[in-house]
Amino acid sequence: MQLLLPIRDSILAAQLDESLSWVIRCSVKNRRLAELALFKLSAWSAVPIAPDFLVNPSLSKHTATALQNMGYERLHAVRLFSPSFDSYLVPATIEGLEEFRRYLGAFPLALFAGEIKPDWMWISLESDLYVVAGTKDFIEQLLPWGIKEGFSRFRNYIVNESMPSELKQHLEYISSQLDRYQDANEEEEFYLSPPVMSSST
Repeated sequence: MQLLLPIRDSILAAQLDESLSWVIRCSVKNRRLAELALFKLSAWSAVPIAPDFLVNPSLSKHTATALQNMGYERLHAVRLFSPSFDSYLVPATIEGLEEFRRYLGAFPLALFAGEIKPDWMWISLESDLYVVAGTKDFIEQLLPWGIKEGFSRFRNYIVNESMPSELKQHLEYISSQLDRYQDANEEEEFYLSPPVMSSST
């Protein structure tokens, strides 16, 4: 990595991890089961984004330009479910976002501006699958399309892309959870991990 800088300051890394608790909660049930819950915040929406988003040069350019126009020069990326506070500084440039995607996109992590209480959050779930959460105005500036079209594009990806049936079901579950998120009550939780099926005894 040339542009992404690991955050060595343990106090800053702990503060970033604490900031995440306003928006998401991570828990590990066992070695194979990790749960990620997204909290509904006042006036927030959340949109799923297909894996090809940051691979497309024009979309990467749009994202970087939008972030810079909103005054962001660098972002903070925090690995989720990491045993240590594993975090990085990410330049809000096309090159910075490309390096972020290349080296960290396959890991569960959160990307945000580092505020004590985040104004928005970009969540990488796995295999370059993303969720953007924040105010409607922020999302519509960051993405080159509206929230409804964002959902439509994600559903088209699920239908048209060849993938294992288990993954398809997982993505459909995420889409339905985020669809419910839009008009939910503040502080409701929405799980972005597959639902846990409890066995009856």
